[in-house]
Amino acid sequence: MIRVHPIFLRDLMLLIVFGVAWFSVPKAKLLDRQVHYQGQFRILDGRTLVDSLGQRWHLSKPLSSGAYRGNVTFYPFEDLELPFVFSSKMVYGAKDMLGEARLGEVQCSSEAEQSKLVLAWNLKVDSLPWSSSAKALVQALVLGKARDLPPEIRGGLQRLGLAHLTAVSGFHLGLLWGLIAGSMRILPWPWRPRARIMGLALLWGYVALIGYPLSAVRAAVMISFLAVLNLGERRKTGMRTLDWTVAGMLLYQPAWLKDVGFQLSVSAVAGIILWMGLPMSPWQKTSGLSAAAQFSTLWVAWPTFHQWPWFFWPANLFLTPVILMLYPYTAMAIVGQAFGWFLPFPEWALNALAAVPEDWVLTGGYLSDSGRWALRLSVLGGLYGAYKKWWVLSFMGILAAGMLLAESGPWKTQERTWHQQGRGLAQVEIRVDTALIQGTKGFLAQSYYWERRLEGYFQSRGVKYYQYVPLAYPALPEDLRQWGDSTQSKVLWRLPRRKKRTSATD
Repeated sequence: MIRVHPIFLRDLMLLIVFGVAWFSVPKAKLLDRQVHYQGQFRILDGRTLVDSLGQRWHLSKPLSSGAYRGNVTFYPFEDLELPFVFSSKMVYGAKDMLGEARLGEVQCSSEAEQSKLVLAWNLKVDSLPWSSSAKALVQALVLGKARDLPPEIRGGLQRLGLAHLTAVSGFHLGLLWGLIAGSMRILPWPWRPRARIMGLALLWGYVALIGYPLSAVRAAVMISFLAVLNLGERRKTGMRTLDWTVAGMLLYQPAWLKDVGFQLSVSAVAGIILWMGLPMSPWQKTSGLSAAAQFSTLWVAWPTFHQWPWFFWPANLFLTPVILMLYPYTAMAIVGQAFGWFLPFPEWALNALAAVPEDWVLTGGYLSDSGRWALRLSVLGGLYGAYKKWWVLSFMGILAAGMLLAESGPWKTQERTWHQQGRGLAQVEIRVDTALIQGTKGFLAQSYYWERRLEGYFQSRGVKYYQYVPLAYPALPEDLRQWGDSTQSKVLWRLPRRKKRTSATD
C-alpha cells in the first residue's frame, strides 16, 4: 500500500483550492454600448457606483460616499486587452464592475455615509490653522482620502515609493494590528486569546469607520485569519499560515485572485514573511523589509503601473518613521487647540515632497507577453530560493528580474511623432504594438482625428492598442511646446528628426 505524506496532501489541497478559485471567478457581462441612466444610486469608496439593480460601475471622478439621485451615463471600458498595458476592463472587470460611470446633474438624497466620529474628526482637522495641503495629507494618512491630496504632493510620494502610506490597506491595518499585538505582550498568557478577539473587533471597527473600502476589507480578512490560526498555545507562523489564509479568502471571494490589489497584498506579505525568516540580525531584517516587499510585488506592479522608484529603499527606511509621527503630532495639535496652544505644521516638508524630481522614478516600461511571464518566473525563483535557502537560485532570480526591468525601460521607444491641431498638441510614442499618446485634454478627446485620420499611420506601424495620457500644457515635453510655438502652419503632424513636414494622410 502506497503511503502519501501529509504535507503532500496539504499542498495538493491548496492547489485544488487555488485552481477552483481561478476557474470559478464569475464572468461579468460587461457593457458593450453607451447607456443613459436616470434615477437613484449609491456611491461606495468614492469610486464605485451601485445603481438601483445592484450593478456596480467604476466612477470616472471620485465622489463622497452616500445616496444620490440624478443623471448618469455608462460607457464601456476601453478595449485594451494588451497584458502589459493598464486595462480598466481587466482591473475593474475583475471587481464585477460592468463599465465606467460619468455623472451628469446629481443631487445628494442623504448625508454622506459617515459616522459621527468621522464627522467630528473632520471638523477638528478642518479647524486646525494649517494649510489645505497639510490637512489633506493628514486625512490621507488617517482615513485614506488620497484623492484630496494636491497632485504635486501625491506625485512626490509616488516617486519616493511611499504611495502606500496614503491608502488604507495592509500597511495601515498592519500598523494598527502591530500596536494591538504589542500591547498584548504585557497580559498573562491565559488572557491573550480573549484580548486577541477584542483586538480583532477594534480592527474591524476601524474598517467600518472608514466605510469598508475593498483594500481594507481584504487586509482585515487576512489579519483575522492569521490571528485566528494563532489563538492556540502552539503558534503557527510562516508561509503555511499564509497559504491557508489565502485559500480561505479565495473560498469566500474567488474573484479576488485576479484582482491587482489582492495580488499586491499577498505578494508583499509573502516577501516580508520570507525575509523575516532569514538568518539575520533584527537591524538587517528591519532595514531590508521594504526591499523584500518591493521585489515580491515587482511581477504585478511593473507590468500594471510601469513605474519603479529608484530611491524606495532609503525613503521607506528613513522617511516612513518621520511621516508616521504625524499621527501623534496631529492628535497633540487637536488637543492643544482646545487649550489655546498652537502647533505649527512643517510646511517645508510639503514643499520638499512637491519638489521631488520626476527622474527619481523609472517610468514607461513595457513588457511583451513572454517578458511578463519571464518576470513572474524570475520573482518566483528568487522567493522560492529564499524559502528553501537555495541562495544561487535566489540570486539568479533577482538578477533575471533586474535584467528584465532594464530591458523594458522607456528608451525602447521605436518611434516618436508630434501632432498639432489648432492649439492642441500631442506626442505619440510607438512601443511594441502600443501607441502611447500624451497631449492636451481637448486634443485627445477628438476621436475622429486619432481613429480616422491617423488610421493608416497606426496600421502601417502595427499598432493595435492605444494608451491616452492627458496632460496640462505646462506638463508637455519642452521640445514639443517649442515646436508648437514655432510653427504657424496647418501641418497635422511631423517627425521631430525630419526637416521636411509630412501630411498625416501620406
